[in-house]
Amino acid sequence: MTKNKAPALETLFYGLEQIGASQDDARILFVNAQAHGALGSHVHCAQWFYPYAKALSAQGFEVVERIEDAVGDYQAIYLLVPKNMTEARYLVARSFELLKDEGALYCACENKAGGTRLQKMLQQFGVEIVQQISKHKCRFVQVVNTDVDDAVVRNAIDAGAVKSVDQIHFTSQAGIYGWDKIDKGSALLLQHVPDDLKGKIADFGCGYGYLLQHLLQRNNAIKAAYAIDADARALHVARENLKGDSRVEYLWSDLTTPKDIPTRLDAIIMNPPFHEGKRTSSDIGIAFIKTAAACLKRDGVLYMVANNQLPYEHVLEETFHSHKLLGQEGGFKVFKAVV
Repeated sequence: MTKNKAPALETLFYGLEQIGASQDDARILFVNAQAHGALGSHVHCAQWFYPYAKALSAQGFEVVERIEDAVGDYQAIYLLVPKNMTEARYLVARSFELLKDEGALYCACENKAGGTRLQKMLQQFGVEIVQQISKHKCRFVQVVNTDVDDAVVRNAIDAGAVKSVDQIHFTSQAGIYGWDKIDKGSALLLQHVPDDLKGKIADFGCGYGYLLQHLLQRNNAIKAAYAIDADARALHVARENLKGDSRVEYLWSDLTTPKDIPTRLDAIIMNPPFHEGKRTSSDIGIAFIKTAAACLKRDGVLYMVANNQLPYEHVLEETFHSHKLLGQEGGFKVFKAVV
């Protein structure tokens, strides 16, 4: 039996089928949406992760990049619930605001990512559970938008909205990678990137803009900088954190391929993601490295940080003219590679 790669997605549509929830003639929003064969063509989608959003758009779905861009009065909302509890509660609260009175909210989540506490979390909003189904080691839960506790909704929205995070001195939002901390790897990378960068540079996987803000402050000879991320929410807050710097252009894109990425760059910095769900993997980082090599000009330089256990040396050897280890500390290693 082939292991299901998207169990929560399959559980969502399994649950909808089991309870006989009709998609016909209803105004429906799918939050954190992914393409699925049973998804009605008229359903609106909210998806901030570029590869998923691109796949949906290619199939003709109307997609907004953030839930904040959705317009309300939906009769039903489908929600793939994320693992981060602050983000999950925020999306549930936003969903209640977007639903009509007595509109239905259908949620699905992997048990190991919060599915076992999904019912309790929803009940905290004051609603009653209409249906609950277990499948694929996931939970499917249906509630109706009645008797919702407005104070709980407001508190959840306040906690998960875009805001200034005091401990990092940046604007950020729950759900963005490392949203409320300074990543130790990124901090180490900054120690090894020189202050003589110039020309055109890019930050691959810019997040809320920590690396790029510091490098732009330290390198006046930078003429243009590209903040690139697959998470539209990260780019939204990066714009806030880097506002006023006219050198920056923001690109929502998939960095595992060089398509649509600027070329002939003088330098690239990156702290590539290394998780696919709960699994640690070097595959994404390897793809980032190959994209970087394709987008740098001759003699262009890559500065990257990675976890010690991830084997990137071989791909640096294969794709760059030269590379060297600049430093190693606290479980991280920093490389410089030249095309």
